[in-house]
Amino acid sequence: MQACEVAALILLTVVSCSRQYEELPQTTLTLEHPFPEIFTGETVTLRCGVEGGSAGWKYLWYKDSEDTPVLQTAGRSITGDSYTITAAAVSDQGQYCCRGQRKNRPSSSQLSNPVTLTVSELPKAVLTSSPQWGELYTGETVTLSCGVEGGFTGCQYLWYKSSQGGTVQIRGTTGARYTLSPVTQSHSGEYQCEAQRGDPPRSSQRSDPVTLTVSEGRPKPALTREPAGEIFEGDTVTLSCVVEGGSGGWRYLWYKDRQGAPVNQTDSSSGTGAGYTISAAALSHSGEYWCRAGRGRNTSYSQYSDPIWVNVTGE
Repeated sequence: MQACEVAALILLTVVSCSRQYEELPQTTLTLEHPFPEIFTGETVTLRCGVEGGSAGWKYLWYKDSEDTPVLQTAGRSITGDSYTITAAAVSDQGQYCCRGQRKNRPSSSQLSNPVTLTVSELPKAVLTSSPQWGELYTGETVTLSCGVEGGFTGCQYLWYKSSQGGTVQIRGTTGARYTLSPVTQSHSGEYQCEAQRGDPPRSSQRSDPVTLTVSEGRPKPALTREPAGEIFEGDTVTLSCVVEGGSGGWRYLWYKDRQGAPVNQTDSSSGTGAGYTISAAALSHSGEYWCRAGRGRNTSYSQYSDPIWVNVTGE
């Protein structure tokens, strides 16, 4: 055999070996879900792609290890290049990989990089009221706000009210805030909310209830005086105004000699909150006193208290 023929045979052998051990196609695995967080009961799809196109490939799926193939079970299906979990559970958490396989050369692709699937339990909605007064009176305004812990994003909100007639969904509002203005006695009851997202919709856990109690009309403060007996010049006198029921948020207004005539704030007399103090009584402090309370951005006033008489006697 001539030298050039030997060289050609060697070259052919090298080329053949090179083709036999050519690099396998790369494989890409992607997670398809409309939100960054995945919660139990939601649908999630993993999609496998082979470099150069998907023609002729079928796909093998693995979870946590290449020795652990993914099997099709109820709610978990392999269709073409996708693996779909229709109702994710915490047990579906783990690292997933895939590779392509076919009869033609090359017979398989590379193993994809792993994709971590994290599935969390459904979060619970949190419901708050503003202002937090406990007891409301007709004509006032209250806003209920619904939030969700744990990153349950992209939501609309469902609202519920429970009363003696049972629990009903409140129609016509899907925002995170629900404002009642002005409130009436019919608004009394327990309120709850939940967040909903996705298609098909998936709801968070329902919030703990917030109770609203609405009383008819306006409250009437009780006005008292200390000391209750005779008052002399130089004595300290304290008037106290209390709204029955103990509801919060009140600021107090003080009047002397007639309703609507504010008291004069002087060095010897001042009103702070629910109390009005005369630190050095003078004859000029004698007269009738009233109080009333107001609260809220659009101030809602109580009734006037019954009057109380302050009679200062000279020494």
